[in-house]
Amino acid sequence: MPIVGWLNIVSNAILLLLGLCGFLFFVGIGFLPFLDKGDGIALGILSLIGTIGLLFFAVLALPGILAGYGLLKRAR
Repeated sequence: MPIVGWLNIVSNAILLLLGLCGFLFFVGIGFLPFLDKGDGIALGILSLIGTIGLLFFAVLALPGILAGYGLLKRAR
């Protein structure tokens, strides 16, 4: 059972990391016009999109991480 628990934790942590990478991508893309022309509209909109995506991936990943932790603790 510990192998299944660790696989569950690692796979969902990778999903959470994917959401974090998407967040950083969108904020980075939105930051480029802000540096060039001082336009904060693109930064605000893309930061919002990145945040929503990160929250979506977190909602998907956290139950799997908790289930993996429960498997490691042998809880039913």
